[in-house]
Amino acid sequence: MWNAGQEAMKYVYRELKIQPEVQTKHYLSKYDLAALIEYDTTFTISRAVSEQHQLCWLLGFVCGVRPGSIGTSRHRKDQFLQVQDIQIKRSGGPYNFQATITFRWLKGYRDENRKRYVNSKRSSIYILIPNSLVFTCGGPSTPDEVIYSIPHRLLALLLRRGYLQDHDSVDSLLSGTEVSIATKESAQDKPIVATAMPQGVGLDQDHAATCDAISAYVQRRARDFGLPIGITHYAWRRSAGESSMFMLFWTILTSD
Repeated sequence: MWNAGQEAMKYVYRELKIQPEVQTKHYLSKYDLAALIEYDTTFTISRAVSEQHQLCWLLGFVCGVRPGSIGTSRHRKDQFLQVQDIQIKRSGGPYNFQATITFRWLKGYRDENRKRYVNSKRSSIYILIPNSLVFTCGGPSTPDEVIYSIPHRLLALLLRRGYLQDHDSVDSLLSGTEVSIATKESAQDKPIVATAMPQGVGLDQDHAATCDAISAYVQRRARDFGLPIGITHYAWRRSAGESSMFMLFWTILTSD
């Protein structure tokens, strides 16, 4: 219905020769991202709240995912990025790590039936469409890249919430010798980005943040920082193609 409405509006615009309003699209660089992270860290009420949103920005910047692939939507409360979607291992040195993230909820491909019906002149067929996106993100190779490190931010988040199986402190984690960093079985269905408490003073770790809340947070922080009006999570996504230096590789998986 939405697509049909869009087509109808385009037809009216063409017939009446109405010039649509041109909206300015903002593209933010990695330097803008670093500056906003520093501002958010300095003026946050809760470090637990700010660190998870900064992770969202990095996921948009590096992986190009939408807020809807991280948080819940109005009609899909059970679809969000969870601890079980994260695998972290040691890589590239004693204090460096690599994170593999599976985004299971992609726009248009959320329902159980992931086969799209395709009509052709000769026949009608079903095709299997990709239903998950997997990114493996490496750690920093220089000190300047530490602020962009997705593995380290994920580990800080998991450690703060007590989700790591074998470690309860930074010293323990950094001195460990295991390759894969295990998370507790009881934490597997917990959200990576949790709902903030009233006034942003902490987190409700059992409930996932909504995609609207993720978008609203970056809009509010960008406005307070002094970035142009209209900054959204998509400003990071538009820069994703330029951020491949922070990503080892990515693959698209299809379900069996």
